[in-house]
Amino acid sequence: MDETQALNISLNKSDIKVHTLQTLLEEYLLHKTNLVAPATIKRDRVLYRLLIKRCNFINKTIDKIYLVDIIEFYKELNNYEYIHRLNILLNLSYKYAIVHNYTSINPFNSIPISMLIKKPQVKHRASTASKEFIQRLLKFINSRSIKLKVAYTLLLLLGLRVNTLVNLKIDMIDFDKKVITIPAQIMKMKIEHIIPINDYIIKLLKEYISTANLQEYLFPSNKDIDTHMNSESFRVILRKNKFSKDEITPHGFRAMISTICNDNEIDPIAIEWYLAHYNSSSVSRAYNHSQGLSRKRKVLDFWFDYLFKDLTKS
Repeated sequence: MDETQALNISLNKSDIKVHTLQTLLEEYLLHKTNLVAPATIKRDRVLYRLLIKRCNFINKTIDKIYLVDIIEFYKELNNYEYIHRLNILLNLSYKYAIVHNYTSINPFNSIPISMLIKKPQVKHRASTASKEFIQRLLKFINSRSIKLKVAYTLLLLLGLRVNTLVNLKIDMIDFDKKVITIPAQIMKMKIEHIIPINDYIIKLLKEYISTANLQEYLFPSNKDIDTHMNSESFRVILRKNKFSKDEITPHGFRAMISTICNDNEIDPIAIEWYLAHYNSSSVSRAYNHSQGLSRKRKVLDFWFDYLFKDLTKS
């Protein structure tokens, strides 16, 4: 039985009039399942299980949970990152409850977390955008097996999220139109994403596809060809090759694209489209598929030249 089924069984009570925090969270997570990426739900369920184990007011009715209870629990956890993520989940759950008339209060709406727990200092490493670091990264990518070389190249050049990358299927690639069309269901924001590819990427993909034993997924698991690679593999491989978490993460490739493209005064809206940031109102209003693709292609052209031409010249 998977976790969604378990929540459904627990929630076979659509007539609940008085919610506990646990039943509210169960209902909210079920509601959210079809609205966001599976990885987001997975993270929320980790937080849900933490609350079940550690929270002493999990079985209280939602109108009987007070700030003093929450503050005591947060102080006991004493982990800024966990508390921050928990509070987002609980705040959204209560907003859901208010919309559905389960309660009229939201004690999680304005908790000053930074006053309770000291926020850890964020380390900013300039090396991730330096010539030396990028050349080291390119050398690492080029030394991988063809499968990993293609995968890391797509992460670096196209700025894909890792969970999107591992869910790519061969039939999403159109070599004639030079695009990969990624369906909404595997995108974080549930909006279809059309990303341009260039001759370099096409050559790599064709070489890889022609030599690999592929069925459906572009990057299948080594253990089972009918399933995709574990997204966590990319982080583990970076660490094994002496790239620390302070230097780069798979998601950090996206930040690198954004930083360098913006520093070089590339069209900022096009950068947002390129990274599939369609959710902000200004970006959404400006977007249309035909114009969007041509502007995204300009981002790819600049980024490819920066990595493979400009850096080798300087």
